[in-house]
Amino acid sequence: MGLMTTTSAGNRLGISRHGIIKMIAKGTLKAKKYGHYWLVDSDDLAVAKQRRRKRGKPTNTTTKLANDDEIYFEGEE
Repeated sequence: MGLMTTTSAGNRLGISRHGIIKMIAKGTLKAKKYGHYWLVDSDDLAVAKQRRRKRGKPTNTTTKLANDDEIYFEGEE
């Protein structure tokens, strides 16, 4: 168990300090407020990192057509 600032937590997740504060506000990341600072436990950060949705196109691009229809391209018969 190690406590870190929102800036350090953001660096570990590859997002901004503001992004970490948004996660805390949404409840997706646990943190404790000490004075003016939010401190995040490294174990809680690891859990949030595993749950974090990856952005962009999914890596599995395999698509199944309804009813196994065949695809015809121009020039093919």
